[in-house]
Amino acid sequence: TRQICILAFKIGDWLTNLINPTLGGLIAMLSMSRVPIDRWIRFIFPIFILLMIFSFITLTLAVSINYNWIILNVEGILSKLVSFPILGGQSNISILTWIKEYIESYGVEVHLVPNKKEKKASLHCRIGPAEDCGVILSGHMDVVPVKEQDWTSDPFTLTNKGDGKLYGRGSCDMKGFLACCLAVLPKMVSNDLKTPIFFAFSYDEEVGCIAAPELAKAIKNYYTEKPKYAVIGEPSMMEPI
Repeated sequence: TRQICILAFKIGDWLTNLINPTLGGLIAMLSMSRVPIDRWIRFIFPIFILLMIFSFITLTLAVSINYNWIILNVEGILSKLVSFPILGGQSNISILTWIKEYIESYGVEVHLVPNKKEKKASLHCRIGPAEDCGVILSGHMDVVPVKEQDWTSDPFTLTNKGDGKLYGRGSCDMKGFLACCLAVLPKMVSNDLKTPIFFAFSYDEEVGCIAAPELAKAIKNYYTEKPKYAVIGEPSMMEPI
């Protein structure tokens, strides 16, 4: 993953600084102690070799478990999504960018469907093979206003009050569903799916489902394979409609 590459780069940069000091603190320490650079290299080289071996083992383990800095549980993802105060009709670029980068960090290609002014966009992607009979998981990124509502907590901070519920604007409608989709993405990617799963996340649903038709059209035109089902994660008291 991209996070493993970043980890490898940071480890390499850190190890390089041990042999060829460029960090201000390390340079200052060597200068104040008047340690010649050749003496420093003789001292640090055995430690450098041990650290290289340890780093190699660390990166090997990271690859084997599909390590990712931003693996989050569903509550953690929901907390992040709720923190974006994107109302219907507003630009959704901030939440869109976060979701897009999260999905892409697992090696999944994401496609955007922007509006004419490019201030908003829907997204779609496919996880799994290019086969017919897949399932679309669909939701929207915007929420309804909170003005003049009697909130006892910050509506854009996910709050656990200890009653088994999570409070925040959109926690049900419908960032909760988006969080579930994103939380299970690592398992989707790591499993050998026989049929594909699609994500289709839109904007401006709360002001008339404005983006949904263009998103549906974009999905139909982009993929040669035909999905068979769609799950729309709107809150319905857990009753299918």
